[in-house]
Amino acid sequence: MRSFNWNENFVTGFGSVDSQHKELVSLINELGNQLVEDRFDPQRADELIQKLVDYAHYHFREEEALMLEVGIDARHLNHHIEEHQYFLREVCTLKDASNTEVSATYMLKFLTHWLAYHILGQDQNMARQLELIQAGVAANAAFEHQQRNENPATATLVDAIGCLFKQVSTRNRELQELNLTLEEKVNQRTQELLKANTHLEELSLTDTLTQLPNRRHGMQTLARLWQEGEATGQPVSVMLVDADYFKLVNDNYGHAIGDKVLKELARTLEGALRTDDMVCRLGGDEFLVLCPNTDEQGAKFLAEQLVAKVDSLKVETGASPWRGSISLGFATQQPKGDQSESLIRRADRGVYAAKVAGRGCARSVNISGE
Repeated sequence: MRSFNWNENFVTGFGSVDSQHKELVSLINELGNQLVEDRFDPQRADELIQKLVDYAHYHFREEEALMLEVGIDARHLNHHIEEHQYFLREVCTLKDASNTEVSATYMLKFLTHWLAYHILGQDQNMARQLELIQAGVAANAAFEHQQRNENPATATLVDAIGCLFKQVSTRNRELQELNLTLEEKVNQRTQELLKANTHLEELSLTDTLTQLPNRRHGMQTLARLWQEGEATGQPVSVMLVDADYFKLVNDNYGHAIGDKVLKELARTLEGALRTDDMVCRLGGDEFLVLCPNTDEQGAKFLAEQLVAKVDSLKVETGASPWRGSISLGFATQQPKGDQSESLIRRADRGVYAAKVAGRGCARSVNISGE
């Protein structure tokens, strides 16, 4: 199917111009054929459009060189060049958005209609002026003769079509700019929502007082580390930490001082751990420490380090300072038949054993039957 049907009305009488026009028509028809195929190929359409743009550049240079060589009137030459530049701007703008069948079809319609308008109007006018100049008529006289003798109805129609092209192009450009603005706003809003969602997710996993991971975060991480330990054979160890005599701090000095103690304790625990370890606040004065790839001996060594580190802590209360002391229970993942809940229970029993032993120490307890 031909999108552009060439006939004698498009012939200018200048061989090079006509042959180049026919090549442009051929490229337009090739694009039209690609669009009526069963499956639209955006890459092929883009290649054809680029080929057409490149050939249009070549043709316009040749046509403008011909007008300069013959010496056509500057009034026509300048207007003709403006039309060429307008076409190239529009095609390049449309080309950037021709990755869909709908946009490529719009491009095809623009090419077909503009080329017909341009050949029947500007190029035929040019050809008649060139003929007069080559016959010995002065360039300005040829221009004015053509202006006087052009069919008024045809001239009016061509001018109207030219104005219509520019109005439609301006409107399309405004719509494209609006679409780009809307797209930018949508992208910006999407990024803001993603950032807000990320922040909400972080808040849902963070203890607001200490800024440590909270219970939910800790349990999720323990489940993951547990699976990794079962898969790799590298056990995870857990520690439960209770702040000793914390109730007395709240009772004697108030919750503000109690919060101060918890924040200082959290900072101390976090600073004493290894890079891969995690400390979480479970609530109140309870903390959970997760130690991946750590066997029982490693857990015992680290637990004793934590107790010693906290033992050197002193938090001012406005009266007698709270002297750092924790009761710590630890447990290590067993090779077979173990569960994360059992691990937590064993660590909790360890905390109880540490309190019975006088507080300020670490203990590990194996529970029979688990």
